Amino acid sequence: MDIEASIVCERESHKGIIIGKGGSMLKRIGTNARREIENMLEMQVNLQLWVKVRKEWRDSELYMKNYGYDKMHVFQKSVTDDCATVQVNTRIVNDTGTDRVCNVLISLSDSDGSIVSRDIETLLVPTTGMEYMKEITIDNPHLWNGLTDPYLYTVTLVISANSIVCENLSTKVGLRYYRMDAGTGFYLNGKSYPLRGVAHHQDLYGKASALTEADIDADFEFIKELGCNFIRIAHYPHNQYTFEKCDELGIIVQTEIPWVNECGVNATDVYLMNIKRQMKDMIIHHYNHPSIVFWGMWNELGNTHDNNPQGTLDVAKVVEWTEELYLYARNLDATRFIGMADDKQYNKPGWDMLAGDYHAENVYRGWYTNQSISGADEMKGVMMGIRNRMGCTALTEYGSGCNPYCHSEKPDTTTNKGSNGARHDEEYANLLHESHLRQICEMDFLVFTSAWVLFDFAVAARKEGYMHCTDGVTTTTDTSKYYINDKGIVTRDRGLKKDAFYLYKAKWNQKETTVYITSRRFISRPSSVITIKVYSNAETLRLYQNGVLKQTLTGSGEATGVIWTFQAIPFENVTDTFKVIGFDKNGVEFRDNVDFSVNK
Repeated sequence: MDIEASIVCERESHKGIIIGKGGSMLKRIGTNARREIENMLEMQVNLQLWVKVRKEWRDSELYMKNYGYDKMHVFQKSVTDDCATVQVNTRIVNDTGTDRVCNVLISLSDSDGSIVSRDIETLLVPTTGMEYMKEITIDNPHLWNGLTDPYLYTVTLVISANSIVCENLSTKVGLRYYRMDAGTGFYLNGKSYPLRGVAHHQDLYGKASALTEADIDADFEFIKELGCNFIRIAHYPHNQYTFEKCDELGIIVQTEIPWVNECGVNATDVYLMNIKRQMKDMIIHHYNHPSIVFWGMWNELGNTHDNNPQGTLDVAKVVEWTEELYLYARNLDATRFIGMADDKQYNKPGWDMLAGDYHAENVYRGWYTNQSISGADEMKGVMMGIRNRMGCTALTEYGSGCNPYCHSEKPDTTTNKGSNGARHDEEYANLLHESHLRQICEMDFLVFTSAWVLFDFAVAARKEGYMHCTDGVTTTTDTSKYYINDKGIVTRDRGLKKDAFYLYKAKWNQKETTVYITSRRFISRPSSVITIKVYSNAETLRLYQNGVLKQTLTGSGEATGVIWTFQAIPFENVTDTFKVIGFDKNGVEFRDNVDFSVNK
């Protein structure tokens, strides 16, 4: 098979880089691409590559559509339980030099592949091309209903001329409708649907951001186990495959552009143009995904850094540019919500003028501010204040550093809070997440919440987390483990789920019964008595010490319903085996056990 392809860049200088010395780089690109195509098609391929320069092609509607960013958009014009109308939008390009007669076929198929709707018409396409729109109406549509039923239709567009297929496009479509309310939160298909989940960076130890589809599949196994129904994609759009997985699994998404921290008095219009271009690229490229409900404009613009070439924060410019970006994004997509994630700024003069459908907050009470676990209990008051001031409100970040190999019986006094701390005790992270989850359970008005963050991730400016070996004391000599943000509830290499992971699993995953003994890596205890704490969504828990029943609890007795604390119990031996058995409402048994030792 002969295949011809072009690589398009914006500058002549980029062309030289792509070609390389003596064509070496282009040859390497072509060889790798040919092998992948041959593996996919299972046949030999003759691939010919050219490099073309198209100046500012990303600012051209025509080029964007020709290059696949906007080949077919499916606009959900009206969706109810009884009827759905979608509008298929595309641009038909005619580069033959003469007007051409074309047949355009549009079909809608259900999940089994059966045709639900089919339409064909004949058009005269001029040499200038033409915009094409076609409405499809479906009676009694099968709705895309989140985790419960992420049902997907397929829209197919076929363009042919003289019995030759010129274009064959298809896209998955999930039909749904939604709204949000400042007092009662998020609604999906007319029903209250609280969005609770995690933030997620595209990062993996040994690969950085270059994740494969297999890597993404593996990451989603963690997400499915958690049972969360929402993901904040931070702080940039991820691999297209990530959004496809969210479509298939019924996970609702906020994705955002990487406008982070910077908007100072020296920021120029060129900077704003770049921001708008990134917003346009994100919306156009990911428009059809039913999982995406929220577009994020920026993150923590008030949190500027030292030696910032943009200068000090310019509040007036932030307000002006946010409104311009909001209107720009609204013109590109009138169907989704558009907002931002702030950091301690909403109560400042001028900040209440920020445009947006929702206003999210990153809250680190008990970590960066109020450097005590008692400060974590202030989160509810912070979020209620933002709701009263700004309207629809979301919680985009909360959490703390956590080194799963650092432990303490008095974590509030031993943990070094904040960035670059030498001790980030797991017990402190547990207490903070517990406090925040209790408060979240009391805040039905939150549109969505996302714990920061699913996995530990690399940050060159930080020096925290894995600074210690498994004893929690000795500093590791492996400097590759220094530069991370250790707020993840799973380690960067995906090798260890921290305690907090099971806290959220117990709360969100109602399909599985969780029984998990916390502080299980705190094996050697300095005290002669031990308090066993368990994360569980069981109905009843029984605690055994060395095979003997010691305590029984029915109901956790606290706000989350999943945090169980047994009365302190003395050690009987140097090493004791503690077993917890949980029973669900049907009497089915689930168990966990850990050996703890007293350091006498």
